[in-house]
Amino acid sequence: VANNADAAFEGAAECVGRIIAFIFGPLMIFLGPLMVVLALGIIGLLSYVFFAIVLPMLAGPEGIFGLNGLLHISIVAFILTNVLYNYYKCLVVKNDNCTAQYREVVRELAVATGVQYPESGEEMETFRLNYEKKMKERADERRQRGKETARQVQLDRKIGQEDSQANIGLRRRPSGTTDKAGTKSVQSEPPPPRRSAKIPAWMLLGPEEWGWCTHSVQPKPPRSHYDTVTKGLVLNMDHYCPWTFNSVGYFNYRYFVTFVTHVFFGMIYSLYVAYRPFMNRNGELYEQNIRLSRQAGHATTQHMIPYVPTPEERLILGVAYVFVILTFLGVGYLFYFHLRLVLSAQTTIEERGNTNRRQAAEKAGKRWSNPHSLGYESNWQMVFGTLHPLVAIMPSSRQPEFLPMPVNGKLIRRGKFKGGMKESVGCNVV
Repeated sequence: VANNADAAFEGAAECVGRIIAFIFGPLMIFLGPLMVVLALGIIGLLSYVFFAIVLPMLAGPEGIFGLNGLLHISIVAFILTNVLYNYYKCLVVKNDNCTAQYREVVRELAVATGVQYPESGEEMETFRLNYEKKMKERADERRQRGKETARQVQLDRKIGQEDSQANIGLRRRPSGTTDKAGTKSVQSEPPPPRRSAKIPAWMLLGPEEWGWCTHSVQPKPPRSHYDTVTKGLVLNMDHYCPWTFNSVGYFNYRYFVTFVTHVFFGMIYSLYVAYRPFMNRNGELYEQNIRLSRQAGHATTQHMIPYVPTPEERLILGVAYVFVILTFLGVGYLFYFHLRLVLSAQTTIEERGNTNRRQAAEKAGKRWSNPHSLGYESNWQMVFGTLHPLVAIMPSSRQPEFLPMPVNGKLIRRGKFKGGMKESVGCNVV
């Protein structure tokens, strides 16, 4: 009964997952341009509030072209340049298998990992059949291990029950016998073993093993995944980002992390410089500023007191500051999360799978470590290259310096295996 219930639950969960994927893809295609416009609108709003309201307050009597004003203009210009450039690159740099750069990197990775990349239809079919055979064997082995583990658990439970009864001086009566009171005893049966949890096929592969993508009908390199929104196989896929209307993966992950980094520090700067004007939107100073403007004979309220907004400014200033707080909280978490991923050589997808592997190893009394991780420095270089970190996060259109994964415990520079590559063919479109 338990096994049937588990099977029914897994079937229902898979059905729900397919329905969500069917709805999610078209929904993201529809919302994508709107999210991009919204993101640019927020950037525009915050920029306007800074230059039109906050900057004159920061500049003081010298004006915005004084030393203090120019300093703040330089800081904001630097942040805006990096934010807009990296956001643009997140939008336009594609990761899917229909690009020439994808085909080049994939074939070089095949040479580095010792895989003969199939080019003809016959070679593709042979590759697929070998993969399916291998995965069936792996799945059978996993089921067998699950059965053996379940039998061992039942045996341990039975021994534990017998030891417990022996310790309190009880004897197990045969099933069906009756005691002095005429009560029939029934020997309890251990619960049936639970079915092994269904896991993605890529988690059955080794760190350098290739799979097969049934969606794009082609070999699936290590660390790659099919994106159901952009309909392409993505190297080192991290996630689909609706704010960039694009998948985040090997070719644009550096831009994404750099974008998040500059937005995060931009929000910290905004929280600091706009704090006093925001807090002075109400209260005695705000009322006093209005009275002083009237006493001076001004037709409209002026900035009679430093860092106090006028009635025309306070609403938009308040709205902008709320956006800053919300963006700081959301992007702050993203900054922490992706910095941790970069330094641990993981993607968002891998982080979830690796957590399951780590927990399973701990239950078995073993230790599991990420095979792609080579230490903080090498992990950083896998994404940002060998430039100094402060230089690496500056605007640049350079492509990734290394292949998407280490091979035999070492980073491999792109171009090293070009001599052993065959001429690539076009992508498969399904």
